Amino acid sequence: MLQTSITVKANQNSGWLNERQDRHQKLSDFRFLVEPSDTVAAKNNPVGPILHCAAETGDDYPKPTVKWRRDGQSLKFPDFNDRRQLLSNGSLYFSTIETSSDEGLYQCMVSVNGIGTMISRTARLKIADSPQFDAEPSDDVRVFLGQTATFECRVSEESAIHQPQITWLKDDQPLILDHRMKIIPAQDSWKSLM
Repeated sequence: MLQTSITVKANQNSGWLNERQDRHQKLSDFRFLVEPSDTVAAKNNPVGPILHCAAETGDDYPKPTVKWRRDGQSLKFPDFNDRRQLLSNGSLYFSTIETSSDEGLYQCMVSVNGIGTMISRTARLKIADSPQFDAEPSDDVRVFLGQTATFECRVSEESAIHQPQITWLKDDQPLILDHRMKIIPAQDSWKSLM
């Protein structure tokens, strides 16, 4: 059996090693500082939402170029009525949300010449609407003395982004419960019985 071994010793003057170290350094310095996250925005709110995005490249490279896409399509700036603006830090600002056409999946794309392009995680922008009622208390409930009156309130799950907080009112004031009243939250849907 013939066995041989070769030992290669790389030093700082080895061009291949330096190029590989430089490339590794470039890639490790190119990273997101902030990526966009899921956001819920209200229509016609005077303060619009911001989808944040920021990246760094290290001292030896120019500032990254930031672009955005919605549902896979590149956005152009300035856009319709300047409602959507690319901020100098790379974040995407909406001066107002007027329509559900702003809803969608957004991604930030950051590019640096000589290094490459990074694409952020996907963030969903959802427009909050007022919840729709599937069932509301009747205006006219009649019971005999000693009987139980039941009032139902149920909110459509499709129209509410988060489970709504249901508050009962009597004469336009929050209802103060006594021993005769009970609020029963339902487990299977977003409703409340009283």
